[in-house]
Amino acid sequence: MIHYLTTTTDKTKTVFLKTLCFGSIIMGVYHRWFLSLNEWAPMHWIIILFIGFSIFQGLFYAIGLTLFKKCHHHTNSYLAFACIWTLCEWVRVLGTFGNSAGALGYSQINLLPLLQLSSIISVWGLSFICILGNILCYKLIVVYFTNTTIPILKNRSWITFNPYNTTHFYKSTLIYIFIICIAYFLGSILLNSNTSTKVEHISILQGNHAQRFKFDPLNWKKIIYDYMYLTGDSIYDNIPKPSHIIFWPETVIPSLLNKNSWHITTLKEQLRSQTSVIFGSSIKENDLYFNAALCISSDTLDITNSYKKTKLMPFGEYWPLKGFFSSFNTIAKWSTGNDYSKGTKIQLIQTTNSKVSTGICLEAIYPHIFQKGTKQGADFLAVLANNAWFFDSIAAEELFQMSILRAVENNRFLVLASNNGISAVVSNKGQVIQKTILNKEQVIHSSISTGHKKSIFTLLPYITQLICIIIICFIYKIKLLNIMTSILKKN
Repeated sequence: MIHYLTTTTDKTKTVFLKTLCFGSIIMGVYHRWFLSLNEWAPMHWIIILFIGFSIFQGLFYAIGLTLFKKCHHHTNSYLAFACIWTLCEWVRVLGTFGNSAGALGYSQINLLPLLQLSSIISVWGLSFICILGNILCYKLIVVYFTNTTIPILKNRSWITFNPYNTTHFYKSTLIYIFIICIAYFLGSILLNSNTSTKVEHISILQGNHAQRFKFDPLNWKKIIYDYMYLTGDSIYDNIPKPSHIIFWPETVIPSLLNKNSWHITTLKEQLRSQTSVIFGSSIKENDLYFNAALCISSDTLDITNSYKKTKLMPFGEYWPLKGFFSSFNTIAKWSTGNDYSKGTKIQLIQTTNSKVSTGICLEAIYPHIFQKGTKQGADFLAVLANNAWFFDSIAAEELFQMSILRAVENNRFLVLASNNGISAVVSNKGQVIQKTILNKEQVIHSSISTGHKKSIFTLLPYITQLICIIIICFIYKIKLLNIMTSILKKN
C-alpha cells in the first residue's frame, strides 16, 4: 500500500476504491468471527452484516489514505503516512460502531520491551512505530532489490524518499532506526520497573457452559450449583489468605441473578469475612435492563456497588434503528423484545481492600473505558466475558490479546473471566501470569499486585493523536510554504 500510494498515477476515485477494498479486506480478516454467529441468525443476514461492517471499518482507511495521496504531490513524506494511518485507527474506534480490532499495535503483544511504550503512547502509538518499521523495510527493498521509480521532488528534506539521493535516503533511514531503537530501549527500562508491593488474592471461575445450554431455564439451577461448587473450592484453597476476590464471568445465566434469593443467600453463607465475589448479571432498574457487574460479600449485595455496561454491542445487546429493522419480517423476531440500556458512567467496584475498574466483554477493546477507571483510582482491571456466543472462532483470542494492551496502557494488572475461555491473569507489564484454554471447566488462583502508579497514558490519553496532528500540520505547512515561495520567485 505504501508503494502504491507513492507511485500510482490513478485518479482520486480509483485510489479511493482500491484503498477501500484494501481496508475492507483487512477488517474482514480480523472480524471473521462474525461468521460464527450463524447459530443465532440466518446465514445470509450474518454475511450481509459481516460485509457491511467490514466495508464501514475499511472506509476510514480509504478516506485517510486517499487524502494522503491527494496531498502527496506536495510532499513525499512517509512520516505523514504513518501519522495519517495512526489517526485512521483511532477515529474508527469512535461512535456506535467503533472497533479497535485490527490496529497494528496489537501485533506487538509478544514483544514486551516495545509493548511497554503503550503506557505512554497507547496502542495507537505502537501502530505508529509499526508503520515506521514497515516504511523502513520498504525503503530498503526499493533501494536494494528493485528498480522502482519514485517521484523526485525539487524541495526535499530528511522526511522525503528519493532512492537515487543517498544523502537523504541514509539520513531518513537512520532517523527511523533511531526512533525504533530509542523506543525499544525505553520500553526495556519500563519493563524492569515496578512500583507496588500491595497484593490482592484472586480466583477466576470458568464454568464452561454452552450458550444453548444457558438458554434453557431448566438448566439454570445446575449452572448456579456449578459456580457455587467452584466458589466453595476456591474459598477452601485460599483459607490462609487475608482477603480474596472471586470472579464469575458475564451473565452467568440469562436472568436477574441479583433477584434470585436462593443464590444470594447461599453465596453469602459460603463467603468468609473479607471475601468478595464479582459476577456478571442482567439487572432491572426503573423498567430498564442493564448488563452489569455486581459485587457480593458475606455482609451484603449492594446494588449501588456495581458497574453498568456503557458500550453495548449493536445488534447483540440492542438494535440501532430498531423501528426500521422491525419492518423486515425475516428479522423482526430478532429485533423485538427488550434491549439493554447503556450505563451512563464509569463506576468502580469497591471490595474489601481494592477498587476495581470493570469492563464487560467487548468493552476490553476500548482503551478509554479502562483509562477513565484507572484515573478514578482503580487498583486493578477486570473484564467479564461470555465468548460462548462465538464457539471456537478467533473472538476469544482477539479479546484476550486486546485485554493485554489495556493492562499495559494503564500500568495495572488485569483479570479476564470468561464463561468458556479464554480466562487469564495479565500483569501490568503485559506478561501472562496464567491462562486457560477454550471449552474446558477451569479455575485460576493467583496473586496480583495493586496500586501501581498511574501511567502517562492514563493521565494524558490523547498524546499520540496530538503529536500526529502536529506532525501533519508541520509537514504540510512547511511544504506549502516552499511551494508558495517557489511560485513567488518565478513571478
